[in-house]
Amino acid sequence: MPTRIILAARRRLIRDGLRSLLDGVPDFDLLDDVGTLTDLHDNPVLRKADVVILEMTILGSACFQGLQRLIARSRSFRVVLICAHANAPLAEQALRSGASAFVSMDDGFAELENAIRAVADGETYVTSELTPAPPSLTEGVTGGGAHAEESLTPREYEVIRMAAEGVTSKQIAERLAISERTAETHRARAMQKLGLMSAVGLVRYALSRGMVFFE
Repeated sequence: MPTRIILAARRRLIRDGLRSLLDGVPDFDLLDDVGTLTDLHDNPVLRKADVVILEMTILGSACFQGLQRLIARSRSFRVVLICAHANAPLAEQALRSGASAFVSMDDGFAELENAIRAVADGETYVTSELTPAPPSLTEGVTGGGAHAEESLTPREYEVIRMAAEGVTSKQIAERLAISERTAETHRARAMQKLGLMSAVGLVRYALSRGMVFFE
């Protein structure tokens, strides 16, 4: 029986390109492709899908909360999340939020195909760019690796990602159900770990790492 897939990506060019590639795999059945999270939620064939390929920017500013809400709708499908760049803290947060696989835009189609097959078989998959996977991905512990970014906790990562998008500390606190002071502490600690001295530096860093996207 073919693996039934729904593709969700903001850009038509990405959807058309992946559709062409997926249609060329005999045991993949691409049920539909959508360009917004709302269209994905409302899609009547979502309940029939085995795998949802989700391009990260479609989640918007809610990001992992949006991923959790999507997965909470149905346990019948597994999510392959595509991000701009391979990133260990981001991969960890994605898996903890319910994604079954994490790949990047820098990967080739063969990597995505491997991820789809793995999750369809009930496995978890992380891009080979992060292989061997950091301990935080395999042991559930956020470790301080050789790179400063890998020392961020998932909460610190989420806070600076939202801060880079221009979300205020008060708004971050409301979204994450924490105090404003705690949000500011997470941001300060994360920026210290990354050696960032200003909001401008934070935005530049986030853009370079594929943490945020602006039209």
